[in-house]
Amino acid sequence: MRKYFLMLQYYSEVTLADYTIPPEVSEYCQSIFIETRKAEQEATGEVKTNADTFHKWLSLSRLESISEGDLSLS
Repeated sequence: MRKYFLMLQYYSEVTLADYTIPPEVSEYCQSIFIETRKAEQEATGEVKTNADTFHKWLSLSRLESISEGDLSLS
């Protein structure tokens, strides 16, 4: 139970930390998102990657980088 509490405490501290995404990394992420949508359109004629998907990608990237001790996405 203590391990679970420590994980929750860490997660709450991490989510409140000041976190930045540098402009060049933001542009790169956006270009990957756009390329993925274009590739889906060309391959299947249907686009499933949407803003929610992009938000999930950024959230996971943020959590991963914070877990490594970084407060900015690289």
